[in-house]
Amino acid sequence: MSEPTPTDTGAQDASADAAHGGIGRDPNAPPALPPIVPGAKKLYFINGFVDFMLVGGASIIAFTLLRHFHSGERTPAVYTLGAQLMWVCNWPHFAATNYRLYHSRGNIAQYPLTALVIPWIVTAGVIGSLAEPERFAPIFVMIYLLWSPYHFSGQTVGVTMVYARRSGFRVGKLERFFLSSFVFGTFICTSIRAHEDLQQQGYFGVQVPGLGVPKLAGQIAEVWVYLAGIAFLLLVLRWCVRNQRGVPLIVLVPAMAQFIWFMPILGGGWPSFQEFVPFFHSLQYMLIAWAMQLKESVDEGKKAPDAPAGITAFGWWLFNMVIAFALARLNDPHVGAAFAVLTTALYAAEVFGQVRAMPSIPYALLESMRWAQRNFGVGAALFFLLPKVATLYGTPEAVAIGVVTAGVQIHHFFVDGVIWKLKSPHVASPLMVNIDDLVHAPEPALAGATLAALPAAAGPALAASPEPHA
Repeated sequence: MSEPTPTDTGAQDASADAAHGGIGRDPNAPPALPPIVPGAKKLYFINGFVDFMLVGGASIIAFTLLRHFHSGERTPAVYTLGAQLMWVCNWPHFAATNYRLYHSRGNIAQYPLTALVIPWIVTAGVIGSLAEPERFAPIFVMIYLLWSPYHFSGQTVGVTMVYARRSGFRVGKLERFFLSSFVFGTFICTSIRAHEDLQQQGYFGVQVPGLGVPKLAGQIAEVWVYLAGIAFLLLVLRWCVRNQRGVPLIVLVPAMAQFIWFMPILGGGWPSFQEFVPFFHSLQYMLIAWAMQLKESVDEGKKAPDAPAGITAFGWWLFNMVIAFALARLNDPHVGAAFAVLTTALYAAEVFGQVRAMPSIPYALLESMRWAQRNFGVGAALFFLLPKVATLYGTPEAVAIGVVTAGVQIHHFFVDGVIWKLKSPHVASPLMVNIDDLVHAPEPALAGATLAALPAAAGPALAASPEPHA
C-alpha cells in the first residue's frame, strides 16, 4: 500500500472544520463534508473482532503465546507451519497487488512505467543474479532485505491512516510525523541490528554481506523510537481531551503490532515469531485489498452490468487449470486435484450462475472466492513454479528460490507504491466501505439523497481520502 498523500490531511481538515462549526471557512464556499461519525458499522470493514485480529491483534496474541510457551527457536514445526501459511496468505498477497494493477487496461494506462517497464528491469536483475550468483545475487538480495521492512512500515502507517479517517481522528502534520518516526524507526532498529558486523548472512543459497553499522547507531534509533511513540501518544491524548471522546483502539493496533514485529527486545529477537511476521503483514494487507476488490467490482458492475465475462473467465480458468496440473505433478496430487475442482466450480458459477455484480451475499461470496482463487494461482506460479523453471538451466534450487523470491517482492514494492493511487470515476471512496455496503443494497430513497448531495458537498474531500501503504 502506498503512503497517504498530503491531500489526505486536507480531507480530515474539512471534517474538523465542520465539527467546529465551520471556523475559518469562507461563508460563501460549498458546505464541507460532514465529519466521519465513529460507529461500529463505519469504523470497521467487517466487525471489531475480525478487524482487530487481521490488522495486528492476531500477531500480538501469537507473540505472547510463543514468548511464554515456546523456546523461541526455529524448530521444524515452526518452519513447516510458516511454509504452509505462505501458500494461503503470503503468496496470494503478492498476487493481489499484481491483480489490482494488471486486471484492467485502464489501471495499466495510468502507470505505464510501473506496469510495463519495471517488470523488465526486475527480470534483468533476476537473470543477472542467476547467471552470477556470487557477484550479483548478494547485492540483489540485499536490496530486497533492506526494502522489505521499509515496505512493512509504510503499510502500517497507511492502515493506521485508514482507520483514523474512518473513526474521525484527525491526523495533522505533527501527528503524522511522530507516527511515521515511530513506525519507520522500528524498521531502522532491526535493520541496524542485522548489519552491526561484516559477517555474511545466508538467504536460501545466497550469502549476503553485512554492512558493519556501528552499534551506537542502533542505540540512538531505539531511543528515537521510544521518544516518537511517547510524543504520538501525547498528541492522541490531547486530541481526546479536546474532543471529549477517545480514539478507538483499532487505530493504534497496527503500530503496536509493528513495534512487536521488529523491536529486538520483543518479536525482533524471537526467531520462532519472526517466521510468521510476513504472514501477519500479508493478513493485514488482504483485509484492505479484499474490501477494495469487492467495492470496485460492485461499482464497475453497476457501470457495465451486461459486459461479457465469459472470455475473461475462460482465460482465468485455463490459467488456473495449468497451475493445478503443475501442482499435481510437482507438489501434491491432492492439492492439484482440489484446486482444479475449485477452479472449474467457480468458472461455472461465474458464467452460468447469473449472479449480478450488486451488493448481495451471493455476489460477495462468489467474488471473494474468485478473487482468492486467482490470487492463489498467481502466487503459486510466482513463488513455486518460477524457481522450478530456473533450476532447469542448472541453477541450484536454493539459489533459484532466493533470487526469484527477491525479484518478485521487489516488483511488488514498486507496484504497491502506485496501485493505491489508482483513481476511477466509477468508484466512490472504496476505503470507507464496510461489509454491510457489500452485502445489502442501499435503500433507494437514501441512496438518491446521498448521491445528490455528493457533487456539491463531498466531492473534493472524498477524492482526498487516505490511501494505505503496503
